[in-house]
Amino acid sequence: MRWIVCFTNVKQVGFWRFYSPLRSKFTHCYLVKYDQLNETWNLFEFHTGGFRFSSKKGEKADPMIQKMLTNAVCIEFTPKRQRHWLPSFSFPWLYCVSFCKHAVGITKWTVLTPDQLHCELLKQGGQEIFVWNEEIADGIA
Repeated sequence: MRWIVCFTNVKQVGFWRFYSPLRSKFTHCYLVKYDQLNETWNLFEFHTGGFRFSSKKGEKADPMIQKMLTNAVCIEFTPKRQRHWLPSFSFPWLYCVSFCKHAVGITKWTVLTPDQLHCELLKQGGQEIFVWNEEIADGIA
């Protein structure tokens, strides 16, 4: 089961705005999964406002894909474990990173920020996808 973990830099609200000065590259992460059976793009996101799930098919998925292409750094990741045998004690379900970690099977408790999750996914074999290439972009325009 492959996941696409997307990392963005968004304006923080609520408690997290105090964390913003300490951030480096990313401030938020969310998950996207393509369901080949139903041909749908499914977005899973946990943020200050709560949980968001969106399922789009065909041309209705274009804005979601465009957002991934232009406003996010995306890593395709296949979890090595299918099940959590022990609960995660790093603030489960409290913020975007813990939600993404739980879904993709990252149990390392020291991964607390989107930057750290990005690095950990790359270390565990994740591949960056949708990498923007300026030469190709100039040829399209």
